[in-house]
Amino acid sequence: ERSFLSEKRGTNTQIGGTTTLGGYTIDTGLLPQLIKSLKSFSGIYQAARIRPTAQGNTLYVATLDDTATEASLITEGSAITVQDLTFGQKQLDAYPYKSMMKVSWELMQDSSFNMEQEINDAMGPRFGRAINSSCTTGSGSGQPNGVVTASTLGVTTVSATAFTMNEITDLIASVDPAYRMSPKCGFMFHDVVLTAIKKLAVGSSDARSLWMPSFREGEPDRIEGYPYWINQGMDNTINTASKLMLFGDFDQYTIRLVQDLLIIRLNERFADNGITGFVGYMRWDGELLNTSAVKHMLTA
Repeated sequence: ERSFLSEKRGTNTQIGGTTTLGGYTIDTGLLPQLIKSLKSFSGIYQAARIRPTAQGNTLYVATLDDTATEASLITEGSAITVQDLTFGQKQLDAYPYKSMMKVSWELMQDSSFNMEQEINDAMGPRFGRAINSSCTTGSGSGQPNGVVTASTLGVTTVSATAFTMNEITDLIASVDPAYRMSPKCGFMFHDVVLTAIKKLAVGSSDARSLWMPSFREGEPDRIEGYPYWINQGMDNTINTASKLMLFGDFDQYTIRLVQDLLIIRLNERFADNGITGFVGYMRWDGELLNTSAVKHMLTA
């Protein structure tokens, strides 16, 4: 679950002389423990089909939609109408993402922590957040086509600030049963939306929650019998014209990864300033190969 990042060219260098740039990590009698802030970022990576490749050349995927065609009843000896197959094509590119950090030699020597290891550990989540963000809401123009962007409308809610159990049922019904039978068929939404779902109930007396906790180890919690994935890159406010919820077969969304995350140590580039640089580099793309497979709920 590698991480996300838009390239940022800054002038700051990790140095021991500035507390927030590394000085806090130098042992001055305090407990040598680094407290790291965390943020979930793995929603789409958990649900999508991951396709690793050794090279970054454009991949073309042929598509076929023959769902509107069926065999015709004809009388004996009559001519048969030709019914062609209609093919399409989707492509997966390799968009480059980068991140850089610089550390002074003094900080690397004086810090109570292995700063090189801390930088390596930080690179993964940075690119993981970038993958989740770009493959969730990317525009598809010069960047990955996010699953929210590529999805089609399933249901529009009556309210701009709420949704109902019936509207969730309509969203499920908007996806063809052929996709609903897939093991990767389920919901995807922000954690805020999950909270709202847990407050919905079926029935007026002796009501049960629409959300169903799992009582078997290894089995996910479910909504109307379907699993769900939390994606913090989706809308986190229930307001006007928000694509609050996705439902469908997420195996139809493909993330193409070119090799692994590459981290390069720059020993010479900033050496005259007593600084070592570290650059993270990774390429990927994302595309929904069948837009009928995933539908979204749109607020009024």
